[in-house]
Amino acid sequence: MSLPPAQYYPPRPRGRPPLADRHRNRLTLKLSGAGRANSQNNGAPGTAAATAAVPTVSKPEHLDESDAPQLEEQFILRVLPDMAAHFGRLVGERRIQDHLEISFRDERNAVVRFDGSRYAARLVDLPTITESYRTLDKKQMLKTADICQMLLIE
Repeated sequence: MSLPPAQYYPPRPRGRPPLADRHRNRLTLKLSGAGRANSQNNGAPGTAAATAAVPTVSKPEHLDESDAPQLEEQFILRVLPDMAAHFGRLVGERRIQDHLEISFRDERNAVVRFDGSRYAARLVDLPTITESYRTLDKKQMLKTADICQMLLIE
């Protein structure tokens, strides 16, 4: 014997109060302004306007890019098979910064210049998050970033 749809209540998740208790736990705010005149309500009795003081932060009129805080972002760079050997050798010799330039055209598209050649690249999201670690003494590992994107050279 099944109950009509109007009387069926599915099991509720744990930690959530029953329907009857939700109304008791709700916070209500009542503004009383009877007898006070307000410029927003034209002095009508029984009405009030809520105002809140919002702190304002003054911003400089001119922002220099050198003054902006620098954030480190990490992503995986997937290179083409024909450039992988030379790329790996330059990374091992720590001379890659002289041969590689990446400039983003927008949020997802970039141009990669490697040894005088230009390649189109696309920034894609990875399905998982990879943690990046760094060590100074080969004993303690320090987490440096969560990597969740890959720059795919096409």
